[in-house]
Parts: sequence; C-alpha cells; structure tokens
Amino acid sequence: MGERAERRALLSIGEYLNHHGGLDNFLGPQDDGTVPLPWAGLRAHIPGLKPGQVVVIAARPGMGKSAVAAQLAVYAAQAGKGVAVFSFEMSSGEIWRRMIAHCGGLSLGRLNHGSLAGQDRRDAHSALSQLDAMPLWIDDSTGCTVQAMTAALRKHRNAGKPLDLIVVDYLQLMQAPRRREKRVEEITEISRKLKLAARDLAV
Repeated sequence: MGERAERRALLSIGEYLNHHGGLDNFLGPQDDGTVPLPWAGLRAHIPGLKPGQVVVIAARPGMGKSAVAAQLAVYAAQAGKGVAVFSFEMSSGEIWRRMIAHCGGLSLGRLNHGSLAGQDRRDAHSALSQLDAMPLWIDDSTGCTVQAMTAALRKHRNAGKPLDLIVVDYLQLMQAPRRREKRVEEITEISRKLKLAARDLAV
C-alpha cells in the first residue's frame, strides 16, 4: 500500500529530479529504451517507439500491415531489442518464412514452394542463423486475451529474456476479457488494456 501510494505521489520538478539523478542526468543523453524504426523517412518525424506507447498500424486489407509489422520486429531485434510477436492471423511458420525471405533478400514465393537452390538456399540458411541469434520470439496461439498475453510476457521476462517491443497482429482478432453487446466496445476495452500493459511492462 505504501509503495503504491508513493508511486502515485504528485511531484514538483525538483522532487522529480531528486528521484531521477539530478539535472545533469536529466539533460544528458537518454537511454530511454526507444525502439528504432527501419524507415529513414519516418525517422525524420518519429525518432522511434517509446516504452509505454501503443502504436496502431492502420490500412485497408491487403496493403501490407503484417509485412510492416514484421520488418519493424526484425529491425528492432537486429538492434538488440527484445521483441515478442503475437500473431492471431498467420502461423509462426508463415511469419518465420517472411522474415527469412526479408533478411536473405529472397523470393517469398520460391521459399514457400521449396524451390530454393544453390546460393539462394545458402542465403536462406544464413538468414535463419541471423534470426536465431536475435532476441525475437513468436506466439501464434489463437483466442488470446490481453491478460493471458501479459502473463506470458511476465513469465518470459522472469526467465531473464529481454522485452522492449510487443507486436500484436492483429488487434481485432484478440479475445475480449468479457463479451460486450457491440464489438467496438470490446475493441475499446482491449485497446485500453493494451495501453495499461504497455505502461506496466514499459514496452
């Protein structure tokens, strides 16, 4: 109770600085856990994704939202950020194939058909080795709630594994904690719980 009350305390700027290393630390370079973005054009406007944020990638069906999310996950993991992907639409095998094709500069169609040979096959093996060395994990369990996802993430972190970015693909396939009359109300509740989880886990 005392710790919770202390966390909720209202602080002046002076009190805040006393708790966070003073003015020099505050004005110095910040290692605030920002997750980098792979696209230079976007980085000019958004330096990266910060702990506690929930960012929604929105577009019409078939516009490449999952591909964008996968590129973001791989780029962050290459930068040493711990990344967990929860996929409710594609299987983990499908996502790994996409990531291997992206990292190896390979044709996804040929990889899916098993027709890689020679240098392409060697490039696929190299891409697989790179991905295996990254702090990148995928869960493709269906019917997941935010509560179940958060519990899995806590267990993952308690095992000593890093967590900086959580990718959910996609929001509307998540299961609501309780049934509502309208789906929009369930999505609102899921979004609220995701925001609280992001703040709580600092991801």
